[in-house]
Amino acid sequence: MWSDWVWFDWPQTKQPIAPQYKEYISQLDVLSDVESLRTKLQIREPCLKIMRVCGTFLKKGVAADLTLYDIATAICRRDFEVPSELEVMCTQATAMCNSLRG
Repeated sequence: MWSDWVWFDWPQTKQPIAPQYKEYISQLDVLSDVESLRTKLQIREPCLKIMRVCGTFLKKGVAADLTLYDIATAICRRDFEVPSELEVMCTQATAMCNSLRG
């Protein structure tokens, strides 16, 4: 897998996430964090979109009892030239929304 996430293959990433960390992650306010980055640091919109999508995916994945390995596997590209599972899902969702707009 192409990845520079050094922790990706650590054994503990395949363990269930501890309840206290699940609680912490569930309390993250992704939209508020995105807005803070937009207004205080003038982060570019494409970067904010990635943060919003990945932060939401993290929260949903943890709530569904996925491990960090499961979540990272969906986010990371296995091959630099091939979109990740999350990228494919986002492309499909965008296409569906655009088709509904007509």
